[in-house]
Amino acid sequence: MTALHHLQVRRARRLPVPLPPKPKRPLGPPVVCGFRGVSIRVRADIEKAGATWNEFLDALAGEERMPPLHVVTTLVPGHERSALAEEIKRRRRRIRKARSDVAAKVLAEITARWDADVAAKGVQATIFDRIFRRSTS
Repeated sequence: MTALHHLQVRRARRLPVPLPPKPKRPLGPPVVCGFRGVSIRVRADIEKAGATWNEFLDALAGEERMPPLHVVTTLVPGHERSALAEEIKRRRRRIRKARSDVAAKVLAEITARWDADVAAKGVQATIFDRIFRRSTS
């Protein structure tokens, strides 16, 4: 007698039936990402983490290793997915531009410092002098 038949017979005779086994995989949606120590499966989990939707999107866009976009868009209903994807891309572009602006500012400061050193010494330094910090005098 197979296990299924055994259970059907016990049910038919109104005998106690053992509990079904625990599932080997979670029955809920898959984990999209982790945020503030909370596994994000649905949009309500973001509020459990103590954040708003916009805070979550900003934090997600600021990460270097962001989960794939098609996985993140599963947090919203189907008709909102393309708008969410565009919003995340827009936030990523804004963050990338801000980072490149900071990098350009730092490079300009370094170049100005080098030029000031060259002007103070009165001798034109080569790129190798700058790299290896050789004395130009």
